[in-house]
Amino acid sequence: MDAHAPTATRPTLLAKRAEPCVVAMLALAAVALSSGCHLHQTPSGGPGKLSQLLHPHRNPVYLENPLFVPECDREFVWQQLVDSVDNYFKIAREERMQVIGNVVTRGEIATYPVAAATLLEPWRGDAVGFMSRLTGTLQTQRKQATVFVTPITGGYQVQVQVLVQQEDVDRPEGATVGGSSLRHDGTIARLNQDRDQDALPVTLGWIDVGHDVQLEQKILADIRDRLNVAWQNAPAVTGP
Repeated sequence: MDAHAPTATRPTLLAKRAEPCVVAMLALAAVALSSGCHLHQTPSGGPGKLSQLLHPHRNPVYLENPLFVPECDREFVWQQLVDSVDNYFKIAREERMQVIGNVVTRGEIATYPVAAATLLEPWRGDAVGFMSRLTGTLQTQRKQATVFVTPITGGYQVQVQVLVQQEDVDRPEGATVGGSSLRHDGTIARLNQDRDQDALPVTLGWIDVGHDVQLEQKILADIRDRLNVAWQNAPAVTGP
């Protein structure tokens, strides 16, 4: 008998390697079933935990945007704003508040566009909630933030805007249908009709999708905590 032939008492190397995988899969299945039961439970007076996981900010209390900041040192306010925005975006331009005559001009902080965070980048803080990361994974999107600081009587108004844009391409990636047809929509893009069909799509531009309200609120909350803004100085309204 071949010494290396599998027998009923000595499993093969493949079986030995498969045993830990099977055990791990069974353990994961048990955890998933247990978690699923808890996720679908609906506590009294509130939505289910699964709904809270997918939509963590469905019924939040929103900060006003712009946020009122009581009067304090102008340089301190600016440094805190820059430090807060820098945690999420790379700053491209700073226009500080300046005193011209008897008027204090409005300040502005602009950032570079950054690709939206995906499910594979849990360490990035520029996405709030599962759905935001899922959208960034399935679609090619980018985000860009702008912060305005307007001096008013008794303090400042800090407005945060996070614009979301989606890539506009000439065709879906890997698509071959219509690849040899000419475009007649007035686009200024000059496409090479003889290019390889396997080449990557050409970016025609970016389409405005809207504002990332959840990220705006996250940045505003960080600014509020940094400047120690009391709730009564930053009235809250119920979000949509």
